[in-house]
Amino acid sequence: MGVGTGITECEDLWYDDGTVVLKTGSSGFRVYRGVLAEHASAFRDMFAMPQP
Repeated sequence: MGVGTGITECEDLWYDDGTVVLKTGSSGFRVYRGVLAEHASAFRDMFAMPQP
């Protein structure tokens, strides 16, 4: 992430080509949207919502 974002990249779950960034506290996780949607219905439903 850029300077000043306040996010510390989690080395184990930060993929340079990841499509989604999740943040909890000051930790950031850059992961794959498809994997999240496949394994969690909450993410699948969220990603299915129309984007503005």
